[in-house]
Amino acid sequence: MTTWNPNDHPAVAMPLGGVGTGSIALGSDGGWRQAQLMNVGTHHGDLPGTFMALRVQQLEPILNQTMVLQAERHDPGAQGRPATPMANDDLVPAWQRDLIAAHGGTSTSMTGTYPVAEVTHDTGGPIVVRVKVVSPLVPGDADASGLPAVLVDVELVNTSEVTAWTWLAFSAHNAVGLDPHLNPRGVRAPGYGGNVNRFRRSGTRADLVMDNPSVAPSSPWSGQQVISCEADRVVSLPCFEEPDELFDFLRLLAPWGDQTVLGVAPWAQVGQQSGPEPRFGPSPQGSTWLGALVAHNEIPGNSSVTVRFVLAWHFPNRYVDFVQYGPDRPEVGPTRFWIGNHYATRFPDALAVADDALGNWDAHWADTGRWVDAVNAVDLPERWRTHLAAQPMPLRTPTTFRTHDELLRPRGAAGGVDADVVG
Repeated sequence: MTTWNPNDHPAVAMPLGGVGTGSIALGSDGGWRQAQLMNVGTHHGDLPGTFMALRVQQLEPILNQTMVLQAERHDPGAQGRPATPMANDDLVPAWQRDLIAAHGGTSTSMTGTYPVAEVTHDTGGPIVVRVKVVSPLVPGDADASGLPAVLVDVELVNTSEVTAWTWLAFSAHNAVGLDPHLNPRGVRAPGYGGNVNRFRRSGTRADLVMDNPSVAPSSPWSGQQVISCEADRVVSLPCFEEPDELFDFLRLLAPWGDQTVLGVAPWAQVGQQSGPEPRFGPSPQGSTWLGALVAHNEIPGNSSVTVRFVLAWHFPNRYVDFVQYGPDRPEVGPTRFWIGNHYATRFPDALAVADDALGNWDAHWADTGRWVDAVNAVDLPERWRTHLAAQPMPLRTPTTFRTHDELLRPRGAAGGVDADVVG
């Protein structure tokens, strides 16, 4: 299995998402980038405020640290290393650089065989974090491979002999209403306004549902996102605008008492300290919300715990907004013909996607693991196996899609063209 580090391999990232559903990538530095959730291909896709963070506390020796789960990287071309040709895969958004500079980062290494990747974070303290990600891939089964979600399995390992308390946060940007041709500046972009984040809990599962009821249901940018977490104690900061607010929130939470299981920013439970102003309801015109789930754990010395997250999305409206017939039929031109997304016939919203991901967690990992094991067993040099495993990768990007009815009919044609998977 190949190992990459972010400075020697700055362009390495694992694209994640179902076949024909869009994708988001996890880089070798632990950063989330290249968000392509809304049927538009763009390597510049950026959703500021989408990141993972950790707070660790111990009593002896006294330790209280917070950090972004992302490594600081050299600029492209720095220290004699050439920038990635013809692509921007090695670029780190300015907001991520600023976040690491303000709150500290980690040292990382990535291992993996497509579509499974594991990023190991050295936090500089007693906790080692292993973030393992997958989007199910079952060759020959388009439905099993067509989940618009990323399954994130995080192992927190306490390498010391002293109990540690941890708060693991997954923050995401509510992008419903965004024209993905336009990268937002922070939480601001044309099309935003009226975005709503709602927290809900059922047993050990917590969900943060992100939508925007003000967007017309027929809009290509209409849809829903969800962050889900399965852990014993989860708290939510459902609506905030700046990533720094999440770190203020993390520092206020205590390892004792009930505040870590109440669900939403319980300022009255955290003593007299002040925190970010709680926000609820629709976002202001031109702005959206960030939202985060935080899993709290007490980890005895020389032991570990595991937290499960799911990032799911549901953008059902795909239109033929491209030149359908190529240069030989220029008179046809782009259209607004609705063809939809096939995954919307299986899942009514992103919550249903998260239900499938968490409800079939072990099966999704096992089914994909058989493909990974088969590739790793091929008698080829490791580099060749890596390239072989990556061959299905374009099926994950918006260059390939499945239509709503899986039958694409050219205008005026009596019959249909089988478009189970169209690229």
